[in-house]
Amino acid sequence: MNRDPKTADTVPGQHFEDVIIVLCVRQYLRYSLTYRDLEEIMAERNLSVDHVTIWRWGQRYASFKSTNSPRDAPAESVLASRRDVR
Repeated sequence: MNRDPKTADTVPGQHFEDVIIVLCVRQYLRYSLTYRDLEEIMAERNLSVDHVTIWRWGQRYASFKSTNSPRDAPAESVLASRRDVR
């Protein structure tokens, strides 16, 4: 992959472009896809990415995404709110 030296890396030191890493991690977290499903999706886009590589990205960057997204905050359960009403 050719990188533009003028742009700053979001994920420094990685072999793949930042867009690919973010796309794989986002699709894994958002949709119920397996790492092998994502490997096949990337192969359809002519990108050779091993499922273990995607797993490593998920391990490294999934916690970063979940801590920075207010949408991913755990919601209070319905049962807990019902107990409080009684």
